[in-house]
Amino acid sequence: MARILALLVACAVLGVLGARHVTAAAPTTWRLVEIRWHRTDRTAVFEEVRKPDARGGEIRVSIPGDRYGLCPGGKEKLRFKWTFTRSLRTFTSGDYLTAGMRFRTESVAAPCEGELGARTSGTFVGANGMGNPFGARESLEMDAGFTRSVHKPGTGVPFVRPVPKSMCCATGRVSIAPSSYVPNRPRTWFAMLIETPGATNLVIYVYEVVRRQ
Repeated sequence: MARILALLVACAVLGVLGARHVTAAAPTTWRLVEIRWHRTDRTAVFEEVRKPDARGGEIRVSIPGDRYGLCPGGKEKLRFKWTFTRSLRTFTSGDYLTAGMRFRTESVAAPCEGELGARTSGTFVGANGMGNPFGARESLEMDAGFTRSVHKPGTGVPFVRPVPKSMCCATGRVSIAPSSYVPNRPRTWFAMLIETPGATNLVIYVYEVVRRQ
């Protein structure tokens, strides 16, 4: 009887260990499938100085001074450059995707004196950081809570703005922190956000799940 009990206990222990081994989940892996624009600003001109890719991008924005009557007849050109600490062609849950941004005033045409740049900002947002930029059908595939923007003390400001009335620049750094995977949501995203006066513009990085948890 003692031997039988010992055998049963051993089998139970092995069963638990085996169950733990089987259910241990590997991190979810995601791959970049698309980079797209979502723009609500129809008067500013956006030029891709360096086409956005898995390592960053650079754009020039020309904003007319007629916007809100701030400096009619004038214009300001602003330049945004963003970089990632590594290629973001793929990432796994638990990664911190650190991104840096540099934003400067490139030129100011009278009578503008920095009013437009002072009302323009840039940052990075996770999928849960703002409203959904996708259509109804595509939204059903998007994991809206997967990525979130994180600002860590000492890493810079989450929003960057150029210094008004100067050709100086501002820099910021923010991390995108993926959380756990939600079943039946095979896609997620984060974006570089440029807010021009009265408008929201996004460079969206869309990812698709490769290996699920």
